[in-house]
Amino acid sequence: WRFWPAVAIAALLALLAQFVAGTNKESTVLVDSAKSREERTLVRARRLAHEMRALRDAASAIPDAVVLLDGSGSIRWFNRAAERLLGLQHPHDRGVMLADRIASPEISAWLRGDHAEPLNEVAAPCDRRCQLSLAIIPLARDQHLLLARDISTLMRLEQVRRDFVANVSHELRTPLTVIHGYLELVEP
Repeated sequence: WRFWPAVAIAALLALLAQFVAGTNKESTVLVDSAKSREERTLVRARRLAHEMRALRDAASAIPDAVVLLDGSGSIRWFNRAAERLLGLQHPHDRGVMLADRIASPEISAWLRGDHAEPLNEVAAPCDRRCQLSLAIIPLARDQHLLLARDISTLMRLEQVRRDFVANVSHELRTPLTVIHGYLELVEP
């Protein structure tokens, strides 16, 4: 009997050792599971960051100016064409009200007012020879997208067309007037 407590203690220690070993295995599994989850999260975050860079690069390559505005009209992001066509400067103009930053009174008034209709044939703020067409597209969560397209080439082509039609009309009118005069003489 006197050895019984020692045997019981040894048995209890053996059970405790098994429990601790089992707990270590379970905790190892839990730690491995947490590490695996963390690694998957990191992989997803890297993939999302890569996709965001690709999207940003694609938007920067667009020849039209693209400006992302928040609900109050402050600039959140813009591409390189917005720098060229609207005179915006990165990173200085991020967070600035676009209507306050644009040097053109006509564009600023349009931005402050009801811009449901596009603004066409307006001079660019940084180059008066450049003609722009502007439109605002509403996005989710009280954001807007401003698109500005350089339509200078289209305007020049339209002017060439108008000049051509006017010249052809004039050139045809002169001989027709002469023929009409001769017909009046011949007519009894």
